[in-house]
Amino acid sequence: MRRYGRLLVSLVLLGLVAITIEPRDVGTVLQRLPAWSLVAALALSVPQVVLSALRWRYTAHRLGLPLEAQESVIAYYRATLVNQVMPGGVLGDVERAWRVRHPQARTSAAAHSVLLERLSGQLALLLTIVALVAMAPPFALPDTGLSGRWGCSLAVGLLLMLAALRLPGIRDYSALLRSDICASLLRWPAPVIQLGLSAAVVATYFATLALLDAGIASQALTLEKLALHACLLLSMVLPVSIAGWGVREGVAAALWPLAGFPASEGVALSIAYGVAILVGSLPGLIPAPGEPPRNA
Repeated sequence: MRRYGRLLVSLVLLGLVAITIEPRDVGTVLQRLPAWSLVAALALSVPQVVLSALRWRYTAHRLGLPLEAQESVIAYYRATLVNQVMPGGVLGDVERAWRVRHPQARTSAAAHSVLLERLSGQLALLLTIVALVAMAPPFALPDTGLSGRWGCSLAVGLLLMLAALRLPGIRDYSALLRSDICASLLRWPAPVIQLGLSAAVVATYFATLALLDAGIASQALTLEKLALHACLLLSMVLPVSIAGWGVREGVAAALWPLAGFPASEGVALSIAYGVAILVGSLPGLIPAPGEPPRNA
């Protein structure tokens, strides 16, 4: 029963959103979504996965694991798809760790390559979200000022750090893990390469949301809207649902009206983004070269 807990959370939260927000209003907003916006968002999924796969490949190489670029992209597509549709949200990452293992490398190196690649992305997302919320809080806060903005940003950062701590293995900190963190994230030139790749991946997240929002929203894209997009991305990091479904829509339904935007537009954007991610991961169904197709 526990393994399906995230599925239950997603269904319950989506049900609450449907009760709170008129589904027909959301449907009307989604009908405004032009084909060019959806196609462009789907096209962005390609560099997003490729850059993420290259980040994993670099992390694996730093830990002494040979991993070809093509193999990393294929495995990353498959992992993304599995994480989107299976309860637990980490089964795809487990398969990635299994695929990258090497008989001449440490057993833990494969798992750490996936763990630290995810951590690199979380840290880049953390920095981006904190900066956006600090510069342009999406809704008014009591005693809002420079200190209030950074206080809000700090709270956002703490939430992301707590989510990162839920990643497998972080809580079981050890000397071996510290050594791998230094090798893959901290030892030169790893910080520059990791930050560059992760920043590019984060940019694709925001570009995808901006493209979909441009087709849905009745208002122009502003810095405050980008801060709202950051809140949506933050909600997806929290490991309580399947691929962010339910949590993402609930956050949109709550925050969009506080920022002066229709709740239906926020929920519609959340749904469109979730669908774009799912459809963009479908190449994960294609078998790798030399691999027989899996039976249904």
